Amino acid sequence: MKEQLEDSRETTADIQRQLTKAVGEAAQLRQKAEVADEGIRPEELEDLKRKMGVRLQDSESQLEAALTKAVSMEKAKNRLQVELEALAEDLEKVYFTIIIIIINILI
Repeated sequence: MKEQLEDSRETTADIQRQLTKAVGEAAQLRQKAEVADEGIRPEELEDLKRKMGVRLQDSESQLEAALTKAVSMEKAKNRLQVELEALAEDLEKVYFTIIIIIINILI
């Protein structure tokens, strides 16, 4: 479970880096387009916008999927933590019961 949670966190971080990179590239392309507005044909500009839009959508989808997976893993971790605490309580009860039995045998 810990490995899955760590994998999910790494995937989320990686997708976040990809999203940041895509947003940065889109900003650079936008800036280049503004500077060289006369030098770029409208078709090329639209093609670049479309490509960056697709990459941005893909990155956002991957990020959303990773975040959903991370939330799911966090819920599972919390559920397992509750179960672990209940088992620890049961173990403690059994331990004290065994001690009482041993004391009764020795008396």
